[in-house]
Amino acid sequence: NQYVSRSVRGSRLISRTLPVGLRLRRGWQPVPTQTFHPSSDLQAYHPGQAIFLVVLGESKTGVTPGTLEQQSSQYLQMMKLGFDQVTSAQSRTGVSQVNRYPAVQYALQADLRGQSVAYLHTTIEIFDHYYQVVTWTSTNRYLANADEMSAITQEFGPE
Repeated sequence: NQYVSRSVRGSRLISRTLPVGLRLRRGWQPVPTQTFHPSSDLQAYHPGQAIFLVVLGESKTGVTPGTLEQQSSQYLQMMKLGFDQVTSAQSRTGVSQVNRYPAVQYALQADLRGQSVAYLHTTIEIFDHYYQVVTWTSTNRYLANADEMSAITQEFGPE
């Protein structure tokens, strides 16, 4: 589902199924496809900081018509169904664009399989698709990892 393209400008993780990719910042590496999510288009992690990332793309024709904000809300509700418990209310961040494309981003914390996890969930509209870029780390590492979680999200975009 993904491959790494290396050039003088660095390494990019590129989807084999959708025309998108992610510049791998220092310390980031790909993980075997479907390790984190069975339908993911991209998956990566930063082992040194224990940050994880998945990207899921979906054609606008496959979703209920609405705004970017409405679609983000639907994705968040679906994501919350997988948690044992949401431990902090979702809060909107100041992000309104990723790589010059319209975006909506929320931070939230939840318990999942006995672990306390902090998430940044970003929905991005690129042409005729919505993309979810989800990064997460343990709640106790969130303050130290928040900047890197935001930075890797900003590396996502079309190929």
